[in-house]
Amino acid sequence: MTTLIELEEKLLNQDWESSTFKQCSFDDQHNVFVCENETIEVFDLDEIKEIMLKERYLVPASIDAIWIDHRNHTLHLVEFKNISKMSKNKKKEIRLKVLDSLLFLDVEFGVRSAEEFSIVFVLVRTLGMGERSSYHVKSRAKEYTPAYLKYIKELAGIKVFELMPEDFNQYLENSEAFLKS
Repeated sequence: MTTLIELEEKLLNQDWESSTFKQCSFDDQHNVFVCENETIEVFDLDEIKEIMLKERYLVPASIDAIWIDHRNHTLHLVEFKNISKMSKNKKKEIRLKVLDSLLFLDVEFGVRSAEEFSIVFVLVRTLGMGERSSYHVKSRAKEYTPAYLKYIKELAGIKVFELMPEDFNQYLENSEAFLKS
């Protein structure tokens, strides 16, 4: 099994560069960034799996960013969505991205959630028109797992958060408080 330090060393010694949350959150359809944070070093999993698997397999789906949080002994898998409504197809797409990403990290890097570190999935998404304001209240400062992601939480044994961009900024500043919720 791979530790967080070993994973980071493997990722840093490859043919790709580290990235930022801002770069990983770019929505090319609307030409907008979902997250503005440029201070935390992350890895663009879309880029990594494209480089590693382009000649070997059909390329699986993947989440946008990996953040190795040594302070909290946590591997954060982060997906950004700038959408006005969560359709059934979008929900399926997100579940597939998480499962494919977990499988990819296990097969290619030996990453499994264990006592040494935990894995957290964070979906950062914009609030759509007509969505109730309780969405914001539910997501603030506590773990909130939407029904369509409970399967992932139970199957993989990971924490799941769904946050709006402004809540994600608070999460980045104080992830320890969120993780204890």
